[in-house]
Amino acid sequence: MEPLYAFDARDKRKLVGYATNVFIGRVVEETGSEGALLSGPGEKTLPKTQFSVEVSRNVKGDLGGDTVTVSQTGGYDEEGREARVEDDSPLQPSQEYLFSTSYDEEEGRYVIVAQPFGAVLIEDEEQRGEAEERFEQAEAEQITPDPTNR
Repeated sequence: MEPLYAFDARDKRKLVGYATNVFIGRVVEETGSEGALLSGPGEKTLPKTQFSVEVSRNVKGDLGGDTVTVSQTGGYDEEGREARVEDDSPLQPSQEYLFSTSYDEEEGRYVIVAQPFGAVLIEDEEQRGEAEERFEQAEAEQITPDPTNR
């Protein structure tokens, strides 16, 4: 599935400006999945998968040391077929990521924004430091996306 975003999600300043929370966290486990109703005719759904994530470092927002639920669009549909957004890989337990999310008050979870840009896999300490630095700079220079000026 290829999404169309109202802003250039590759621009980290806009990605961070759109997100309510940006943080580094380690995936503990998958905690559930559900189907999200797609717009248009029929009753087609797209799977969303939830994960328990331990927050280790906050970049934007007020998380820190918390365990939160993160929702990723994608997973397996009712017929067992895998569905992904832009070939975004499913989150993996015990892996660390830098997440750009928006908080969904109704569901009580943090939704990854602008997949595949909203969850950056961190493979080692050097990459962690680089990701922190890039996203802290983006937070300092964040731009609230204007859908009329991509």
